[in-house]
Amino acid sequence: MAWLAKPESILTADHGTLELDDSGDPAVAAEVLRRLAERFGAVVRDHLLRNLMGDPGRERDYWYLIVRGREYLVMRCTAPEVPPGVCVMGPIGARDDLALFRAVAACFGATEQDRRSPLRPGWWRFWG
Repeated sequence: MAWLAKPESILTADHGTLELDDSGDPAVAAEVLRRLAERFGAVVRDHLLRNLMGDPGRERDYWYLIVRGREYLVMRCTAPEVPPGVCVMGPIGARDDLALFRAVAACFGATEQDRRSPLRPGWWRFWG
């Protein structure tokens, strides 16, 4: 399997992304799904395979999961149009969402990069 030596957990304004592989190895994707199911009770809601022209070097796999009531996505890509690899994406908008995403990242040994802006939009002070 082609795991990244230093997996990364990237927090953005919209979601968290956990980068685990840079080759799109199907064995890594299978292990990610197994680990999420065993440790967090993840259930696959849907699986889509996009294979352009039947070429295994141009595949994209999408697994839509429910992890403790939240929607997660595991994506495996080998297509050259996008960076190849295996990643996990999940919500981080609420405190509980962020805590769950951090627990998922920790189970893969990922280091965190927080790319969220420390500044809130100006209108936020009126609603927050």
